[in-house]
Amino acid sequence: MKPQYILIAFALFGTAALAQAETTTSPAAKTLETPGRVPTKMFIPADLLSGPLHSVGDFAENDGMNNTYFLYSGNDAWVVTTGIALRTRIREIYAIDKLREMSKTDEFTKAMANAGKQKVEGVVGIVTNPLGTIQNIPRGASRFFGRIGEGLKGGRTEGEGNAVQNMIGISKAKGALAVKLGVSPYSYNQELQTQLTNNARAVALGGLVVSAATAAVGGPAAMCSRD
Repeated sequence: MKPQYILIAFALFGTAALAQAETTTSPAAKTLETPGRVPTKMFIPADLLSGPLHSVGDFAENDGMNNTYFLYSGNDAWVVTTGIALRTRIREIYAIDKLREMSKTDEFTKAMANAGKQKVEGVVGIVTNPLGTIQNIPRGASRFFGRIGEGLKGGRTEGEGNAVQNMIGISKAKGALAVKLGVSPYSYNQELQTQLTNNARAVALGGLVVSAATAAVGGPAAMCSRD
């Protein structure tokens, strides 16, 4: 066979092999590219599939790019898209349970009694729902925030200044508590926001002491924090 024919044969063979490689897709890639139901256990570690307070559906819905999971806790159910969001929601479930547990103690009751004597009034909404409050500020609120600014500078009344300082203390305590629980203080989960704020109020205004051990969340939530 002449050399030029040999070269042509090799070129044709190489082109055919490349075309076959490009059209061959691994099973895992096909799973992600083809919309439909996929087994949850293919993407989520077994330790996170269920726990004392939650369970994840056996199957997820894939749209070709992301998985949508089905999370259950008690009588509640959530549709959660992406594994990251699923881990976040699981952490929040266990954090809420821990916060509720903390709020049932005698120490919390005493702290809240002390906190009730402190003045926070209209500014507490900023701490409870920081994102929603900013979005729903009514007209004329500039006068309200003007008074806050003057309170920080030492102007206006002593009561207004104390209210602002109390609000700042609650916000700081809330952030610190969220870190210990492995959740975000800016979460859109309203029940988490409520529980965080109540406990932060007890800490900042009532003197409640929350150690790392007290706020530790174990089980599946701890696994989520390590992922």
